[in-house]
Amino acid sequence: MKPFPLTFAPAEQTTADCAPTDSPTADRASADRSRTNRVWSAGVRSLAVAALGSLVFAACGGDEGHREPTVLQPVSVTVTTAWTASAARSFTARIEAAQTAHVATRVSGTVTQVAVDVGSTVRAGDLLARLDDADVRARISAAEAQHALAEQMQGRIARLAADGAASQQELDVANAQLAAAQAGVTEARAQAAYVEVRAPFAGVVTARMVDAGALALPGQPIMSLQGEGALEAIADLPASEAGQVSPGQVATLSRDGASIAATIRRVVPALDARSRRFRVEVALDEASPWPAGEVVTLNFAAAGTGSQWIPADA
Repeated sequence: MKPFPLTFAPAEQTTADCAPTDSPTADRASADRSRTNRVWSAGVRSLAVAALGSLVFAACGGDEGHREPTVLQPVSVTVTTAWTASAARSFTARIEAAQTAHVATRVSGTVTQVAVDVGSTVRAGDLLARLDDADVRARISAAEAQHALAEQMQGRIARLAADGAASQQELDVANAQLAAAQAGVTEARAQAAYVEVRAPFAGVVTARMVDAGALALPGQPIMSLQGEGALEAIADLPASEAGQVSPGQVATLSRDGASIAATIRRVVPALDARSRRFRVEVALDEASPWPAGEVVTLNFAAAGTGSQWIPADA
């Protein structure tokens, strides 16, 4: 519907309408004209309101049948789900042989022979290395000579004491010197056994620290040996876990999809001064699918069902 113009002409006034008069007839005519003017003004206002409504209606679209339909744009939707955070606790552990040793010699000497290498399999008592025994043999000879002299002196004093020419005190001193000389021989000969370094148990050599010609010192490792058979897991746990782990507690070890049952065997009740961690030894309840030295995950089951997490994009 199109808007249409409205033109209103003002009411004409004549000179007679504006002229004053005092007659009754004139007064009635003037009152009639006033009433006519008021009716005319009300009609004009009604027409103006109707016209304005027509204009607003036309501006807002008019007939509903001519409005354009609203087109909704497609929206992509991604389905996401909440997941449960496990209450289990996990820590890094390493697989180690239950029996290990750093083999050292008890005497000083130059290494003359290294009988094994890294990876060699040995039996208990097998020779690992040999030291130069020249010094040891010299000590044995000196001890044996001292023993022979003490033995002769004791014999003379014993014969003199039997004839009454020596006192009992002199005989006691001779007997003590003989016993000390015998102990010296025993000690010197024992040193000869330390010249040969032998395996304390059956296992595999995992490290070799010396070569032929090196100087071996007492207490300094020359070989590392790993025993055959049982394996265990070693983990260093943070101080916050103290009191939450105890011997006999059930756990699991896992790596690369493989998992085996395990049991806490020993808990060291002291923190390391530097790392502020304490050590836990774990016995494997099943055959280990991992070799010694492998790093695995130690898992402890915890009470509760965990917590629900919702992705941030939900």
